[in-house]
Amino acid sequence: MTDYFDDIVVDNWGWVAKVTFTEDAVATPIDGFTTLELIFTPPTGASVTKDATDGVAFYTDGTDGILTYTVEEGLIDTAGVWTLRGRLTSASAMFTSVDKTFDVAHAA
Repeated sequence: MTDYFDDIVVDNWGWVAKVTFTEDAVATPIDGFTTLELIFTPPTGASVTKDATDGVAFYTDGTDGILTYTVEEGLIDTAGVWTLRGRLTSASAMFTSVDKTFDVAHAA
């Protein structure tokens, strides 16, 4: 999984998290998967899973390997190191990405 987040501050919302699923450093098509999830884990350890009902979607048609999610108000509520993981499921497979970390700064 690639992509990175920069300049994230506690209580920021409305920004788009993009996650690219890769295999051997090349984006892998994910259009055959029907369950799309992004799992945000704050420093406190209590993870929050977002799925299609929350707005997780393919960036284009899934052939580019990218999922997107527009972060809602209240999700990024703690400063520190966060973890983001993607999970995809179809009738015949489940694919979980490696964990990606990003820093969230205290609000000014």
